[in-house]
Amino acid sequence: MSTVHLVVLQHGLWGSPGDVANLTSYLEQALAQHTAHEDEQLAFLKSAVNARTLTYDGIDVCGARLAQLVQDTIQQYAEDGKKVTKLSLVGYSLGGVISRFAAGKLYVAGVFEEVQPMNLITVASPHLGSFREPRGLWARFFNSQVPIIASRTGRQLMLVDSDYSVPWLTQQQELHNKAHKQRETHKSQQIGQQQQQNGQQQQQQEQEEEGLRLDQVELEDGQQQQQQGSASGG
Repeated sequence: MSTVHLVVLQHGLWGSPGDVANLTSYLEQALAQHTAHEDEQLAFLKSAVNARTLTYDGIDVCGARLAQLVQDTIQQYAEDGKKVTKLSLVGYSLGGVISRFAAGKLYVAGVFEEVQPMNLITVASPHLGSFREPRGLWARFFNSQVPIIASRTGRQLMLVDSDYSVPWLTQQQELHNKAHKQRETHKSQQIGQQQQQNGQQQQQQEQEEEGLRLDQVELEDGQQQQQQGSASGG
């Protein structure tokens, strides 16, 4: 069965799959020579599930749709006798935030137990929102119009949405920070366990060396006594 490295590209707000056509062509040419194995196919997928006004539905909704597209595509490859073993997500502008949420959905769904996550690349993506410091007329106008023009997604980007107890992007950042802290804690525990194991192995090695040294001393003492006894008998 041939393997597939699936690269999924997600456009930004008001966008369409055609917006990433040039990027797809560039990546195809640049990465074709870098596939790990000759039987590994590098496949590019331009997301069409969040086109145009569908990007208004909310970053969480768009991310869920993208995650479902990835799962459906993996299943389709399996039905065609190919196995997706690697996955990369690429998004620009809002597409980067959508891709980031989709990656979390795929992780929760257990996809990464079978598929190796390779890259999550975001370009000029508003991970912390789009709110502007209201120091001028244009900034205040921008802040007031984005939630109206971009609907639910706009409210999330401006941190004024009320679907959750805190703004959605704030919640996502808190979850990200919590997950990062858990990873660091787990990493520290692994390092501590490895150091403890290394210490135990070193202690065991030292004990074995000390035992060999004592055996050597006893052997030498025995040989010396034997020589002394032979000299006395002579």
